[in-house]
Amino acid sequence: MKRNSRIISAAAAALLAVSPVVSTGVVSASSTVAVTPENGATAPSTTTKQELNVSLLVNNVSSIANNSQPSSLSVSLVSNYGTPKVNGKVTVYDVKDPSTTVSTLKAGHTYKVKATQVTVSGLTANGVYALSGHGDVTADNYGNINSNLSFTVESDEFTVPDASLTGTPFFTENGATVTSGSITLSKGENNVSSLVSAINKKYKVSIQGTSQGNAATASWSNLASDVRSSLTAAGMTVDSKGNFNAPAAPFTVTVNAYATNGKTAQMPITVTAYNAPADYSNNPVITYNGVKYNHTQTINLAENASFNYIPVGSAVNTTAIAQAFSAAFSGTSTVSLPVSVDASKVNTAVAGSYPVTVTAKNANGYTTTLTFNLTVGAKAPKTIQTSDGSAAPIYSFNGNAVSNTGRTIANGTKVATFKTITVNGVSYTQINSATSNEYVETKFVNGSQAEDGDIVTGPVMHESIAYDSKGNSTGVVYKDYETIKYVNKVVKINGKTYYKIAGKDQYVRVTNITGTPRKLTHNSYIYRTSTKRTTFKGRWKLYRGEKIVTYGGSYTFKNGKTYFRIGGPAKQYIRVANVR
Repeated sequence: MKRNSRIISAAAAALLAVSPVVSTGVVSASSTVAVTPENGATAPSTTTKQELNVSLLVNNVSSIANNSQPSSLSVSLVSNYGTPKVNGKVTVYDVKDPSTTVSTLKAGHTYKVKATQVTVSGLTANGVYALSGHGDVTADNYGNINSNLSFTVESDEFTVPDASLTGTPFFTENGATVTSGSITLSKGENNVSSLVSAINKKYKVSIQGTSQGNAATASWSNLASDVRSSLTAAGMTVDSKGNFNAPAAPFTVTVNAYATNGKTAQMPITVTAYNAPADYSNNPVITYNGVKYNHTQTINLAENASFNYIPVGSAVNTTAIAQAFSAAFSGTSTVSLPVSVDASKVNTAVAGSYPVTVTAKNANGYTTTLTFNLTVGAKAPKTIQTSDGSAAPIYSFNGNAVSNTGRTIANGTKVATFKTITVNGVSYTQINSATSNEYVETKFVNGSQAEDGDIVTGPVMHESIAYDSKGNSTGVVYKDYETIKYVNKVVKINGKTYYKIAGKDQYVRVTNITGTPRKLTHNSYIYRTSTKRTTFKGRWKLYRGEKIVTYGGSYTFKNGKTYFRIGGPAKQYIRVANVR
């Protein structure tokens, strides 16, 4: 839905109300157009020429019908502060004849909405505001810009859709079609106007599928409005000047494009806000093993630390830990501070890895805490690794009788290992301590298990991210047509199907390797580009009812249509719409 506005200053698009309050009602100062006011933010208690920006937004441009009346328009009156109100008339005029009010909206014609005698209430009493386009104005004793200072507001130009025009809007980056995007903001850019500018600079709106002489034109619907709506959806607060703080994680801005034939397009853009480096200058500085730490974090101990590993049943040597760490008041003061050690979470009766904290606090109330993991049990633990990512059962023995304890160890857990025994042809490894009656199958220790399934060598048919046994990305990417060795057994992780990479804790999606069987619902040519056809197994065309294997997700070509890969390394694709 397109929202057009002409904000009285160039910066107005970035300075609309951050969290509009429920409207106080519909103001209809004319029988022609109804206007809904949207309340702005609370005005600051004191003002020194705060910018006051009021705008008219036309919200339903893409759905305006030919020969409809101006009353069909959905129009909002928005202010960054206070509550705006129309006290005069709201009319529509054709930009080619601004002096004449229209009563019918014609397809292909461009118009503006005009509101007269606009006032604003709810401002700071006697506050001075820079009303864009009108100079400085002073609110009265009640915080109102009343009828004596009323002003006129006009919307942006908008064009009534002409269904006879051809073409569909789409998005590009450097001339290439895109269906999603990303923006990273720099210092000073965490505001609506900078984000709008960054999107406008990186991405363009284009039109495709047009016929000569009858082509529609395409443009952004309203980037500022899209950005603000997306910030609200992301749970972020925007002040009256359009500024926002960096959120905990990247957020999505959904942008909209509009063509003059009424067709629209939408695209998600992932935005990473600028996160200013934290100021740790007042924190205590803790030194361990020659390294200085000025903020709370988790660290790794030196391998030769005397307190790194302790036997099951022994005590934690907190004195040795405290002696291994030293602390200073801050980065600018070398005054020594004591450190406190908290080992309360260590269960010395059970082998495992437990967190221990070392903390220093200075007289100014600033604290630095370091956390490390202390291992109860033997040194050099090994890792439990199963072929399908499931937990490994724990067994106990009574002579040659083996029993499943009903307990398990999660895949990826580090454990201390001891002797190995073989019963009924199966090898078991003792875990946790030399005196425990706890064993796992030896094949689960450090991934030494035989791969459960045949090892197959084959190509990656669609670029594939490698995941671990818990479904988390490992950061490894296997490229198109790269040859890999994998276990020919399907593994399910979080409901999705994978193959395990042989000898590694890596899993790739089945659809990217052996593909997904599908059935043709329509006859289909084979394409190498959006405009050029090619052959597949000597054939130029496939027919309805035939079965075909597609690989990975779909691709969007320059013509805006989506395709599945069916072969390679030669480029061979079929339309997504032709299969199921």
